[in-house]
Amino acid sequence: MLGVIIPVYNRPDNLRMALKSLELQTKDRFFTIVVDDCSEENIKEVCNEFNSLHLKYIRLNKNSGPGAARQMGLNFAYKINLDSVIFLDSDDRLCPNAVERLSYELNHSKSNLIVSDIIAEHKNKPDFLKEGINSMTWLHGKIYRTSFLQKNNICFPTDFKTNEDLGFNLCVYNAIEDEDKKYIPQQLYLWRDDNNSITHNNELASICNGIDFINAVYFYFNYCKNNMQPIKKPNILLECY
Repeated sequence: MLGVIIPVYNRPDNLRMALKSLELQTKDRFFTIVVDDCSEENIKEVCNEFNSLHLKYIRLNKNSGPGAARQMGLNFAYKINLDSVIFLDSDDRLCPNAVERLSYELNHSKSNLIVSDIIAEHKNKPDFLKEGINSMTWLHGKIYRTSFLQKNNICFPTDFKTNEDLGFNLCVYNAIEDEDKKYIPQQLYLWRDDNNSITHNNELASICNGIDFINAVYFYFNYCKNNMQPIKKPNILLECY
């Protein structure tokens, strides 16, 4: 079974809309894992509104950032033997056929990663973004086979709060063979440009993003070293910067 992992910190109304997009999925057999990053607002109450979803609510003991929250969700997915995962940010949406389309492609191929296109919403104006097979910066619009992640010891960095998705995907793309990933030219994920997000709209955030980009690269190099993997694509950093 597939799992959708949603890290969340406050902003319950955003989470409500994300979960509503899961209620509207054309495929109804999947598991939803909401990981509350020690929110000050009542996130569990929002989760309780969605009885139609197979939903697990997990709360972290302290605010640790999206990397730690996603890793907690991934660990739970391993625990209950989910065979694949999709990551959904709490302020984004999945298009109605996303779960069905991505899981179909994964189940009918030997691929360990399926990549789709996304819709980016800037100030309520949707725009089309073509991700392409080598898009590694974001988790958006992708489905990962869990056996591949476990076999290759791929995890999220948990000691910095931005670019953790880049650190994760750099490890994915280094471990994966070209024939084990597949791109489908279909828009399945709606990304919303949220002015209140951790990465947005002030000089300090830009500085932190730059520092955490370096942290993500350092995390990637350490991953290759610790898992005795060669750095297969030296230009991988230019592709994602």
